[in-house]
Amino acid sequence: PERYAIIQLGITLFEQKSSVELEASNSASFHVRRYKFTLFPPADPNITREITLNPSSIHFLTENNMNLDMWCREGIPFCTNEMGATQVERFIDRHKKITAIPKASPVSNQKRVVLTKEEDKEFHARC
Repeated sequence: PERYAIIQLGITLFEQKSSVELEASNSASFHVRRYKFTLFPPADPNITREITLNPSSIHFLTENNMNLDMWCREGIPFCTNEMGATQVERFIDRHKKITAIPKASPVSNQKRVVLTKEEDKEFHARC
């Protein structure tokens, strides 16, 4: 397994400004949106993951405003491709077992609702 785990994922989106916006300003020709996602391994007993932090790494992270408490409590769960493939296989196996169980047939002697009022018929026709 990997020795170090990813702790943040950053995504930056660039959108080109419209010609009207370009004429109105002297700034750059793109809108830039930055997003930062804090990641933390899931608390799933089926997925084991060790986290290694060096004291110098912790110092660097906290000096750069990384909230380690938030990282542990609110980090988005993730897994590696291998772990993800294993989880998908388990899901498919469970799904096959569930769908293989015969379901009770629906009760056939249930009465159908018959609309009698014109306003009900009109309302139903509009839906």
